[in-house]
Amino acid sequence: MSNTGNIDFQDFVNGLSPFSAKANPEQKIQFSFALMDIQHNNVITRGEVRELLLGAFKEANIQLTGEQVEELINNTFDQAFESDEQKNAILRQNPRALEQIEYPQYARMCKQYPAMLKQFTLKELDSWLIQSKQQM
Repeated sequence: MSNTGNIDFQDFVNGLSPFSAKANPEQKIQFSFALMDIQHNNVITRGEVRELLLGAFKEANIQLTGEQVEELINNTFDQAFESDEQKNAILRQNPRALEQIEYPQYARMCKQYPAMLKQFTLKELDSWLIQSKQQM
């Protein structure tokens, strides 16, 4: 971005690049983690996941009970561990480990469940960007 506060076309394209189908998976993982880390404290908390889920459900006009939302959150945080054995070992050292997901855990989850990143891909973006560049 220039010192004027304006965004030029290249800045715009660079900002959209993580949404490209051609973006490398690590770039998508970093970008999605940053979006989910609402408090910008390098962890994703249960509260942040709850806030994101409730917003997504509201937008999609999906109504879930509080119990169903909590079940989704619990399932998500359970997947942050590679195994029950690892989870139990970590919980013995840090009982609050189920309260947040750190980047390495999130990256492993994204690699194990690639569908997590599909929501960060705009299918038509690449062809639109090519057309826009050709028109310049």
